[in-house]
Amino acid sequence: MSVSLQGSAALQSGGALQIGGALQVKDGTVTPVGNGMVELSATLGTERLWYVVPASHAPQELRGDAFAVAGLLPAMRLGLPLEIDPSLPVDPVLLANLERLQRIFVLWGHGLNQPFQHVPIIARAATAQSRGKIMSLFSGGVDGTYTLLEAPHIEETVFVRGVDFQLDNPVYDEAFIRNAAWLAERNIPLIPMSSNVRWVGRHYGFSWNTYFGAGLSSFAHALGAGTMYIASGHTWRELWPDGSHPLTDPLWSSSAVNILHHGRAATRGDKLARIAQAPGALELLRVCWQDKGYNCGQCEKCLRTMVLLRLLDLHSPNFPLLTDVTPIAGLVPGDRSTAIFVKEAIKLAENVGDRQLCAALQKSLSKWEWRGILRDAEKAWLGGTVRKLLQR
Repeated sequence: MSVSLQGSAALQSGGALQIGGALQVKDGTVTPVGNGMVELSATLGTERLWYVVPASHAPQELRGDAFAVAGLLPAMRLGLPLEIDPSLPVDPVLLANLERLQRIFVLWGHGLNQPFQHVPIIARAATAQSRGKIMSLFSGGVDGTYTLLEAPHIEETVFVRGVDFQLDNPVYDEAFIRNAAWLAERNIPLIPMSSNVRWVGRHYGFSWNTYFGAGLSSFAHALGAGTMYIASGHTWRELWPDGSHPLTDPLWSSSAVNILHHGRAATRGDKLARIAQAPGALELLRVCWQDKGYNCGQCEKCLRTMVLLRLLDLHSPNFPLLTDVTPIAGLVPGDRSTAIFVKEAIKLAENVGDRQLCAALQKSLSKWEWRGILRDAEKAWLGGTVRKLLQR
């Protein structure tokens, strides 16, 4: 596939100046890093993007598939062609899918607050060889554990350092040991992996909520998975432009790697109830992104998990019992996604008759709704000027 380059451009993105006629992927290398691991890396624009994978899962030939997946949205945000060095071939099915993804994300740009443009992709097409197993991403959280229990024929799981954990967080090692032991009882290996893809996405101006479908899919290509499940965080009722979506996730696939979106039939409460049926699963449960221990018990994700544990009359030793609902009333959902979780919890609280917790959740939700009213008013009266200044 060959497309002529557009004219030169200099655009500001995520605090880094990108200069030139294209966002280039080049200088690919495979480097042993010890302990049976190798690093697959290439330069993406101004950043070095890398994936550390077991040598047993490293490709015989370094390809550009993972880097193309990771680079598409940054190129679209910059409005620059994505140019991949010919030494890093890209699967033709993936290249066709990237064109389809562009058409979707251009239409979704307003909803994602991104200035996406359709851009040329310049790459040498060469078919990838299917050689991998059926995998799912697993860190001990609610969505990933539910997918592990419900998706068919999972042969391997992958725990990535650099997504839920900072790259230097030692809690990853504790969580890996615990998760691997639990999975070994089910004869499912846990594959260690690390990557800076999340931070590369942030460099180019993306929140993880917008970038994580591409980021997680790039892991599948770096590992040479045959199939990779991406666990959904929401149900079929909640379908809006998002980084991971049942429409877009499968389009990150190639002729060798199949990406599947899983779990839309269950609410978060449904998932937690299912997890409780699996011996030992609640003892693993870890949802926190605060890098303050296994679970901090104070952040929004910890608190809403504690809410569901109380409403379902479940207990995990990794969380304190929720006896004081004051912190729940003080929570302000940070986005629409979190507000949906609060609404689901309110419905469950009403069903089980927990009036105290229901009232606290209603107070939390009302704060989100009032913020929405103020956002809409500011947009109508001031054209969103205040919001744009705050974002800057």
